[in-house]
Amino acid sequence: MEDIGIPTEDMQKYARMMGEALATLHWLGEMDGNDIEFVLAPLPFDEQQPNTDIITNVLGQHTMWMLDFDLCQPMPMCDDGVQQAVTAFWRNDPFYPRPQRELWDVFREQYLISSETIISGYNQVDIDQRLSLARRFIELVETN
Repeated sequence: MEDIGIPTEDMQKYARMMGEALATLHWLGEMDGNDIEFVLAPLPFDEQQPNTDIITNVLGQHTMWMLDFDLCQPMPMCDDGVQQAVTAFWRNDPFYPRPQRELWDVFREQYLISSETIISGYNQVDIDQRLSLARRFIELVETN
């Protein structure tokens, strides 16, 4: 992306969008994210849609879409489910930022913030358990 002139700020925005999308898939959709893809794409027909992140750079005006859910599996809300999600993360084509790279910290922070926001709608027992699972997901990705 650097080679074609995409600014660092935009790459960080892409990483945040991916972190938010994966957290949503895990903690709201309860899906492992196996083989999903992120693509840079034109804006929806209704550009005024709330919550649409618009990016303008050398690629023109665009946003990010998450596609290809056919291999996603239900993710149990337990340690086994987190391990399943970690396996899916590493099995996926290299769409996600990787640990020990510049964009990982941005992705990690947004994944955890989005996870907390989504999980906060559950009852207290589920909140504590799911927040622990979200943190565990990040820990396991970082140690693999």
